[in-house]
Amino acid sequence: MARLIWLTGPSGSGKDSLLNALREVPPDGLLIAHRYITRAADAGVKITSP
Repeated sequence: MARLIWLTGPSGSGKDSLLNALREVPPDGLLIAHRYITRAADAGVKITSP
């Protein structure tokens, strides 16, 4: 039976670092899905006037 592992965390918590390390030496049977970001690059950025 397949198992799905969902990796979540706040920005800067090391998700990409963990995925990159797993891609370097993947354990047998591990398939790593591509990461897609669908929000705008400036989403959540509060713009203030001087």
